[in-house]
Amino acid sequence: MGYLRCVMALAMVVPLALLARADGIRFLPDDAQIACRAILPQCFTQASWHRLCQNDPAMAKAHQVACRQAAAGVRDAVD
Repeated sequence: MGYLRCVMALAMVVPLALLARADGIRFLPDDAQIACRAILPQCFTQASWHRLCQNDPAMAKAHQVACRQAAAGVRDAVD
């Protein structure tokens, strides 16, 4: 019974770990219906993540790469 629980937990964690890799930051498309509730870039549109970084210094410090990427994307969209 313990082995099965361990395998099931691992099966749930591995996909999340792959999504959270720092070199693979992805944002939701602007027209996406948001289904997750995690505070991760892949749960936000780029503009929403940028606003979060601007309004919450702790988030900006904890997610520096994603915040820079979101800011660059927002600047590119305006240009």
